[in-house]
Amino acid sequence: MPGLTYQFKVCARLNGGSDGEGLIKTSLPAPISYGVPAEMGGTPHRTNPEELLLSAVSACYTITLALLYERKGLAAPDLELDAFGQVERQPDRSLVFTQITLRPTIFISSPNEKQLAEEMAARAEKQCFISNIVRSTVPVSVEPVIITKN
Repeated sequence: MPGLTYQFKVCARLNGGSDGEGLIKTSLPAPISYGVPAEMGGTPHRTNPEELLLSAVSACYTITLALLYERKGLAAPDLELDAFGQVERQPDRSLVFTQITLRPTIFISSPNEKQLAEEMAARAEKQCFISNIVRSTVPVSVEPVIITKN
């Protein structure tokens, strides 16, 4: 609705330095443990800012795709999404996201739905507001896989 404002809050706590015990509290009852990615020398078995960014893009994209179907009066198909983020270390040792690739698998009931599914997959990325924020600095691409359910 135009004119409405929504506010969201998370709390992050980090104890013990850059690879210490990080906890993010959201509206969910259980906190999310985070830290430096294991690939970069951090402690394994917890999430990291890179995965959280991909999670935000993924959640927004899948919800947007479902909404596009629903706005057309159609049932949203089942879907799965793999999101890949490429991060490169720069000469000054900073990290830069250089690419995000979304690979939605969209399960349709008839081969006649394939073109619509491909169009909706592309539109969802353009209309997802998290993708729109990220796309200003990181290229985002969509590579849909359409599967007809038997």
